Amino acid sequence: MTCEESKPWKNLIFAQLIKAQWWGPKGESRWLGPDPTTNPYLNAPVSTLALVATAVECILTGLFSGGTIDFNENIYRGRWNQYMKMLQEFKSQSPTYLQTVQHGIQQVISVHPVQKVTPPAFDFSVLEEAVKMELQGDVQ
Repeated sequence: MTCEESKPWKNLIFAQLIKAQWWGPKGESRWLGPDPTTNPYLNAPVSTLALVATAVECILTGLFSGGTIDFNENIYRGRWNQYMKMLQEFKSQSPTYLQTVQHGIQQVISVHPVQKVTPPAFDFSVLEEAVKMELQGDVQ
């Protein structure tokens, strides 16, 4: 399991590893900026969470066995797929919970996506008519 059952995916190790790997001095995410359209790492995507969970499992397996385990695709692809399936279930069954997990990671890495600002929509025909009436002295 990814942590205690009452708070799945909220173990601080996930945020710390994501911060160290992707947001550290050599991290690729730092150079992509705070715009979510150009930086896929900002929202802690489920694929990243699944990868970190798989890496943690590899490390723990090595620690418990007293050896070193190769972290390679052939060995751990199946586990990554299982974590992806689990996270997709969270996404469909409890999307708000998963969003709080992702938001918690954003808090730890101290990087927050720039919010998209919707430009105002103007009804230019109404504006044009109003200014014409104003210029004619009909509106004061």
